[in-house]
Amino acid sequence: MRKMAGVLWVIRVRGEWAHFGGIHFGPERMTMLVPSHSACVGILRSVLGKWEARWVVESVTLLTHPVAVPIKLNHLRSFASNGGESIDIVERRTQRVFTYLQNPDYVIRARISLGAHADASDNISKLDNMIEKRLRVGHREYQPYLGTRECTASITHVVDVSTLPPPI
Repeated sequence: MRKMAGVLWVIRVRGEWAHFGGIHFGPERMTMLVPSHSACVGILRSVLGKWEARWVVESVTLLTHPVAVPIKLNHLRSFASNGGESIDIVERRTQRVFTYLQNPDYVIRARISLGAHADASDNISKLDNMIEKRLRVGHREYQPYLGTRECTASITHVVDVSTLPPPI
């Protein structure tokens, strides 16, 4: 039994870098312009990561057009070693080009509902109060990130939507 919350949370998410890749891009390591639903849920779970809470993302708005920047990274082709020998990094290195977004700025609108793990003592207003307090104080379950853990994000609660720049 899932019950929708009455509070619509408007969260602004910004960072220096973002990379929302996936297997649908193949070996090209491209990025999506906006985060997927699961990426948004991951960002929101950094505020409240309770199992009884289920985030329902209603919309994602792009406030600035981020610049796509190709970055060349060194990777190992394989991690297997032959009988405990050391790995020759020069021999097993491969270079890949990843496309990152520079200075992305998003607004996520989401509600919280009770998930399958909720019991009789859980209610929506308790969870909404926890979210409001954590956003006001700045407490996080873990560091939010934009796609990969190297792309850290900052989260702010938008109280007055009229203060936001117009979306693109």
